[in-house]
Amino acid sequence: MRILAVILMLMSVKSWANCDSNNDLGGISFDKNSSYFGKAASQVLDAILDPTAPGYLRLEFAINSNEGDEQLRQYNLWLAQRRIDRVREYLGNKGFAAPVVSLIRTAATDTSRNLQLVWCEESDSAPKSLVADR
Repeated sequence: MRILAVILMLMSVKSWANCDSNNDLGGISFDKNSSYFGKAASQVLDAILDPTAPGYLRLEFAINSNEGDEQLRQYNLWLAQRRIDRVREYLGNKGFAAPVVSLIRTAATDTSRNLQLVWCEESDSAPKSLVADR
């Protein structure tokens, strides 16, 4: 029974992260080999601090996992996560209360150093709680 609850929870999380009604809020640019963002990026993030509709923020970053050797792939994955963490930390420090979902697309062929911000509106199919009952 516990296994079934975990499977159902994971399936609902997957469907929750896949939003149909998304709103592109722009992107955050990073310098090469850096996880820091500048004043222009801070202004973009400040503009989304007060959401107008219920939902969640999805942070999307694309990397090409077929590029370079294993060490380069691990570095790119680490840097992508670090960039996402910095944006999450910034939003948290500013009091952003909406849920945030992170997505690292590793099958991308056209990669950039931009973190896309997507607002996903809450729907009837989105779970209200991600905690499984016993």
